Amino acid sequence: KTKIDFEGFNMSMLPHPERPTHFLATIRQVEHYSHESYPQAYNRTFLLELDSLFRVVEANEMKEGATSRKIHRSYSIGLEDCRLVNEHFMTAVTLDTNDDWLPEMSLCNITHQNGEITKVQPLHFGGDEAEKFAEKNWLVLKYMERNGSIHLIHSYDPLRIVSVDINNGYSSLISMKRIFHLNGCEIHGGACIYLSHKKQYLVAVRVVQHHKYMFSHWILLNDLYTYVGISERFYFEPYTEKKYEMCMSLTLNETNKKLFASVSIDDTDVYVYEYMLEDILNMIGRDKK
Repeated sequence: KTKIDFEGFNMSMLPHPERPTHFLATIRQVEHYSHESYPQAYNRTFLLELDSLFRVVEANEMKEGATSRKIHRSYSIGLEDCRLVNEHFMTAVTLDTNDDWLPEMSLCNITHQNGEITKVQPLHFGGDEAEKFAEKNWLVLKYMERNGSIHLIHSYDPLRIVSVDINNGYSSLISMKRIFHLNGCEIHGGACIYLSHKKQYLVAVRVVQHHKYMFSHWILLNDLYTYVGISERFYFEPYTEKKYEMCMSLTLNETNKKLFASVSIDDTDVYVYEYMLEDILNMIGRDKK
């Protein structure tokens, strides 16, 4: 594993679009204010360029350009937990995009050369009249440039796959299946990568109980988003009762089939863990049905 030498947590990364041996990454910093005033927290997102050894060679704070969006009063402002989709888009959790004091998912247009955020579009599930819930951890499966849509995992109990229009943020349900039987726990999405040579999606999820991190799983879906198999529980770091792990992205070296997982530990440090892809796949038990 390699520690990222930059202040922040919840780092996502993908291969750099112009320098194949380098990586493009986002990382989050939080500045906390007095609990007697609002906002109580201000989130900053930095765009990083990492070299082949995951050393930071360039860092720019991402700023919103002429997005013309209204900033709503909230205890937390700015973008949280950004995940890069590609060099043009990233997802984020936002609280200052609504008056309901609820986290919601947003899709952000970005310019990767300077880190400018040119649009912040909240994503909607269930229509305008649906009851609003906290929305976090939507996980991108596939970006389809031709139809202007993105397929995402919306939630896990049941497993809901949605298609989102990138222009207006509205979603339609693609698939809903009951594959987990949770007992007082929640599954939160962490990271996903498409394995083109196998036509499968590898997903890292974490299991939480009463806001406490319990363990993680690897999950496989086929290219029709049908459940294929799941691993035994695992941890990126040796388990301690208060430790919290958050895998934000998976990246694959197609040549040597090495898998890189970007993981935050206790919202403090970020490490990149290196695995042989085949070792991960061998951990996953296939559905025998």
